Amino acid sequence: MTEVFLATLRQVAVLLFFIFLGYFLRKKNFIGENGAKTFATVEMLIFLPANTFIALSLNLNLENIKEYLNLLLYGCAFLVGAIIVSLIFSHLLTKDKDKRGVFNYALAFSNSGYFGYPVIEGVLGMAMKAKFTFFCIPSNIAICSYGMYILTKDNSPEKGLADSLSEQKPKSFVKRISFLYSPVMIATYLGIIVGLLPFEMPEIINTAITTASNCMSPVAMLLTGIVLASLPIKKLFCSFMPYLVGIIRLIIIPLIFGSIAYLIGLRGETFILSTILFALPVGMNVVVFPESVGKDSSFGASMCFISYIMALITIPIAFAVIQSIA
Repeated sequence: MTEVFLATLRQVAVLLFFIFLGYFLRKKNFIGENGAKTFATVEMLIFLPANTFIALSLNLNLENIKEYLNLLLYGCAFLVGAIIVSLIFSHLLTKDKDKRGVFNYALAFSNSGYFGYPVIEGVLGMAMKAKFTFFCIPSNIAICSYGMYILTKDNSPEKGLADSLSEQKPKSFVKRISFLYSPVMIATYLGIIVGLLPFEMPEIINTAITTASNCMSPVAMLLTGIVLASLPIKKLFCSFMPYLVGIIRLIIIPLIFGSIAYLIGLRGETFILSTILFALPVGMNVVVFPESVGKDSSFGASMCFISYIMALITIPIAFAVIQSIA
């Protein structure tokens, strides 16, 4: 229990350090009003695609597929379940379509990359981290496609029938599916191709992409702090909804999927992997994706912040319970 708490504390401390740094820099005007947009643009064009490419090209290969095929299949099945559960909760929580998209993402996708991997490596070892990385591949692909779509789509009221039948309709359709050929999705396609083909990237290219990938999480955390700087302190801590989302994300959803995994007979490592993913806090793309297209991301940023604080308590308990059951 102590080991899990310390590992969780380290990750939360790093997260909060960069979040508070971004908050301070924006409050003191070291970063201007357009800072959030700039950070989000760089994240979407360079750092997040690099991170996506590295995660897929290094982990998704023919040998791993043969060895961990069951993890890949369970990852797909639980991903579908997570999306269904998130849709149910989001429709119960709000009628606002923009907020509903934020709820969908926050409840379907956790911060497995920056938060989950280090904690699992520190507590369960490198071998378990490798398996967890493979289990998360379906989720990572869904984040770059479905996740990006629900957070960036235009939920403005539909135009009239005459407008919908105008010559602008083809352009509107192309715009709606633009996430399929975004830099992140292109990186996804290339990562899968490079991972499955029997050759390695030149070392200089691999080093450059890896270096860019390492910038993804710190920049996302700085961006979160910059966005939070626009919120009054009272609104950040006294709003009820971020706490409710945190409870659903960190307690209710792990209980749902832990129960499902147990009832279908999963035990050992597979049970741990299929449950712990849903016990992690809200993923930071809930800030990055909306900010990249100029949408208000303050609601998602406050949910991220509160969920990381709550994770200090919930994750050590979750690890202890999951390991004892497994």
